[in-house]
Amino acid sequence: MPAIVKQSPGFVDVEGKAVTLTDVSRALETFDSDQEAIKSQYNLLHGYLSKMKLLKARADRLERSDAVSKYIAEQNQKLANLLRIDRAPIDRLTSQNALLNAKILLSYHRRLERYHLFFVEGRAKASGATPPRVASSPSIGATPGA
Repeated sequence: MPAIVKQSPGFVDVEGKAVTLTDVSRALETFDSDQEAIKSQYNLLHGYLSKMKLLKARADRLERSDAVSKYIAEQNQKLANLLRIDRAPIDRLTSQNALLNAKILLSYHRRLERYHLFFVEGRAKASGATPPRVASSPSIGATPGA
């Protein structure tokens, strides 16, 4: 079956909560401003997990206090600092599991890199001319300020 390829020159307006859209915008700006260092740290962490055969490993494979977990935690912190991510919520959700934390940070980077590519290629742009419209309810088509 042949693949479907979208070749539309059209556009899509994205609406959302202002705070969320601002967070996404800041994340993209951070990625754009320090892309080489971020990619280098991503490659280091990903390469280490791959070498240690931990990319597909279960979270309980490592002890929290062993040398491998401590090294991964150090690399996680470096990547999080470059991406300007507060790791506290991730640590709480993962019970401070370094391997789970690493997988979340690597996933975050991959998605951010993909979204960034849309802007670089001109397939997406943020319009400063129109202020963000924030719906007061989750219903589709809600009017701003309603």
